[in-house]
Amino acid sequence: MTLIVQKYGGSSVGSPERICSVAARVARTRAGLKDLVVVVSAMGETTDQLIELARAVHSDPPQREMDMLLTAGERISMALLAMALRRENIEAISFTGSQSGIITDSSHGRARILEVRGERIRQELARGRVVIVAGFQGVSRDREITTLGRGGSDTTAVALAASLGAERCEIYTDVPGILSADPHTVPSARPLPRLSPRVALTLTTLGAGVLVPRAAALGFKLHMPIVVRSSWDESPGTRIEEDSKVENEGVAAVTSTGPVVVLEQSEQLDPAGRGTCTILALSQDSPQSGTRVVVAEEDADLLQGASEVARGFLVSLVTHGLMTASLAARAREVAHTLQTPILAAFGGPCSYSALVPKEKAAALVQSWHKEFIEQS
Repeated sequence: MTLIVQKYGGSSVGSPERICSVAARVARTRAGLKDLVVVVSAMGETTDQLIELARAVHSDPPQREMDMLLTAGERISMALLAMALRRENIEAISFTGSQSGIITDSSHGRARILEVRGERIRQELARGRVVIVAGFQGVSRDREITTLGRGGSDTTAVALAASLGAERCEIYTDVPGILSADPHTVPSARPLPRLSPRVALTLTTLGAGVLVPRAAALGFKLHMPIVVRSSWDESPGTRIEEDSKVENEGVAAVTSTGPVVVLEQSEQLDPAGRGTCTILALSQDSPQSGTRVVVAEEDADLLQGASEVARGFLVSLVTHGLMTASLAARAREVAHTLQTPILAAFGGPCSYSALVPKEKAAALVQSWHKEFIEQS
């Protein structure tokens, strides 16, 4: 029989009624499986509420204690879902990240998973139970509780799926998969039925917020199929796997992320910052001009010795196949027609990104989507 790992986000478990709805879906899935592991996030806005609570007693709370506090949110969700499953007559047991054997480094607030031991999970699966795991958290080798950063439950789910030998990892959220643009900016955005792992990683890194980049990177590295689906209906969602076939080899999506900072560093990127800072885009024209990287504004201080070049929002075209010079030229023409200044440009194997002023980003996303997706 098949093992599947499912992950349900904060909106999916945001109330007792929604937790019961998730339990019913898990029960339906369990009917056709022998083994099922479910990863949960904290309920709704719980994490933000806990952060506010901490800042009410300390303006700059110690990060170790923040990790102790924030992991309580997922513990609430996991216990409630296990209870709801018992009401569905399904044997279930809940585990924290440390009980699940998720071993991380010691970076509080943005820890990285080093290994997944998972002995207790395997034991409970062998007993016929559904195992509920608290996402977003683990334990370091010096026995400190850690958190994985925003969206860390996605990373937990993919890491568990790979370690346990799952057939696939299903990420349940409040949208019907990965879309061709943010539907808040482009109401006509379309679900993308299939993506290759490389394109999915590019999309998530450049701002497609349905799946966190770390989870997409793990899926790419560990060859784990990922399905991103809606919690509210039975639509098939977006399937991310090797050799995904798409009908249109052109532009897959238009993304936007920001505020971001472009930094230039003439020397090799500082090793102290590279481990914790996500590089959104990178270019190196020559040894004289140095390396230019784009990072989120809050990560700018992690790369020591780099000089700031520009700030703004990064708007990107991501293609199913290779990005071409003609496609990038058309993108620049559209920006010129909109009178949108491109402060810096970056290219990748399947992407073209333009740094633009914040107030121009939404209009450029809409125009690029119309030009390259709606009219193609």
